[in-house]
Amino acid sequence: MWLSISEAIKALTNSVVQIEAKLGFKKFCKYLFVAFAIFIVCNYKAVIRDGIELITEISESIHRDKMKLRDELLSELGPILADFRSNVRADRILYFEYHNSKENLIGIPFKYLELVRQNQSYSVQPAREDLYRNINTGAITSLYEDIKLGALVYCSGPYDETFKTKYPAVFDIFNSRDGARKFVFISIPGINTPIGMIVLEWMKESTIELDLEEITHVASHNFIPRINALILSKRYK
Repeated sequence: MWLSISEAIKALTNSVVQIEAKLGFKKFCKYLFVAFAIFIVCNYKAVIRDGIELITEISESIHRDKMKLRDELLSELGPILADFRSNVRADRILYFEYHNSKENLIGIPFKYLELVRQNQSYSVQPAREDLYRNINTGAITSLYEDIKLGALVYCSGPYDETFKTKYPAVFDIFNSRDGARKFVFISIPGINTPIGMIVLEWMKESTIELDLEEITHVASHNFIPRINALILSKRYK
């Protein structure tokens, strides 16, 4: 006669209770552990295979979740960058991230800088992203230190000797790859460690001086806090 599921569970529970009562709790646990160890030894290949499959499935699920957050970030960041560029009348805006070649860094030491998003005005060509991949942060150490606390750094063009002398590697990177004539560099502060950098660019020679005070005010009181908050909101928890 077949037992129902509830009757079978009840019968099994009663059997376990009776065994535990006869052997005592410690001895019962000891025998249970031995039985479990024997099972693993006899089925170690299946246990290892199932364990690897479980770990792989969990890793893939985490990766999918992270990529979803990243897609959301880049999608939501685009309009903010466009608004920022238009507000300060720049021709192009570049968004760089610090990373360790695997993922964005928040509280983790970074090694590289990479262009991941940009926006440009009508008739201005986008920057070539392949020219801004895996830039060693050692090349921009001085610039990083000067902008990380909120200051802006300005390069007035290819003849800006002061900028060239103070930031020679940055000068070479942007003037040789970019085609822009003027640059403003701004840090994205993160929480305790900067997590990225914004570069505003003007493509044509002009006798009109940029209003750096206005750009500083607009950046620090509006766009940089918005960009920073958006990025931090997409951290994987």
